[in-house]
Amino acid sequence: MFNSKNLTGEISIGKWIEIISKHQRYYLNKNLEKYNINNGEYKILIHIYLEEGICQKDLVNILKLDKFEIAKGIKKLVKEDFISKCFDQKDRRITKLYLTDKSKKIKEEFIELLKNSSNILTKDLTKDEIILINNYLSKMAENIYKESNKLKNI
Repeated sequence: MFNSKNLTGEISIGKWIEIISKHQRYYLNKNLEKYNINNGEYKILIHIYLEEGICQKDLVNILKLDKFEIAKGIKKLVKEDFISKCFDQKDRRITKLYLTDKSKKIKEEFIELLKNSSNILTKDLTKDEIILINNYLSKMAENIYKESNKLKNI
């Protein structure tokens, strides 16, 4: 087990989130090397699998990333021929994102990678524990997202 000491003397949830994030990112990036994409681009591709035709702005809101990070990820996915971009016919300012044949062919492999990653994270946890953790982490993510955005708007 990891050392649980911290400077404040209180429970350090952020420490555990950081450890999980670091190692999950490494796990995913190693498994994504064969596709020449990374964890950030992978997240974008997953949401296009979920909603083909999604626009960049929606990805910014869903992934809680800034416009630059989303644009950079989309550019790489287009370059690697995983997605294509099309302008919306009603509003040419909106760019919609679509899967290519290449991304459709590897969809099942991506689903397996997601399942494996999730299974590693939730090993030895009950379904109820997983639901509680998911709910708590979702609230915590929203809290820190709001606070960090306040700092951006100063």
